[in-house]
Amino acid sequence: MVKYIRKNSVFNLGYHLVFCPKYRKPFLMKFENMIKKSFHLSSIKMQFMIEEIDIMPDHVHIFIKCTSINTNLAKIVQHLKGFSSYTIRKRFSTMKRYKAFWSPSFFAESIGNMSEKTIRKYIKNQKVNVKSNYRYKNIIKRLNILKSNHYDKEKNTSDAEKRSEKAVLCQSTTSNTAQQKDPCDLQQCIILLEKLDEST
Repeated sequence: MVKYIRKNSVFNLGYHLVFCPKYRKPFLMKFENMIKKSFHLSSIKMQFMIEEIDIMPDHVHIFIKCTSINTNLAKIVQHLKGFSSYTIRKRFSTMKRYKAFWSPSFFAESIGNMSEKTIRKYIKNQKVNVKSNYRYKNIIKRLNILKSNHYDKEKNTSDAEKRSEKAVLCQSTTSNTAQQKDPCDLQQCIILLEKLDEST
């Protein structure tokens, strides 16, 4: 738990916010990185900390901690929506055909010390524990498959690189042993091989 200390006060103000795009259109995943970047810039401007955030196709979950006792929650949401909308609509002119990017409403609940871990887990697992009746669950399912395939590809590439490095190292060890028979060089190669085995 993080408490903020000011001259005349000690406080721990956390809020779970949820808001969605106008008409709840499922296009937020296309702008996920831009939305997150815009939100973090807003947090600097409005003096609050973003603890957790997750972008779903048609809504956003965000857990914030206020660093000022005089924080106006409505103004924070207004800045989050306004700045992100401006950034996206400036970059993608096709989005200007919509009168507004975000819906004017939002959900907010205060988070105490006891429920902080729960809300963090809830936001982190949004794309894992998708409700069976969620309208856009197929989008999330395909996204999870793509992420899984990407992870497996990176892992296989990494394993191949390690095997290649180990083969080059073995070849170098054999060459050094045959030509120089230097026990110091051989010992160093053995240590490196053991480190490679541990890492795999």
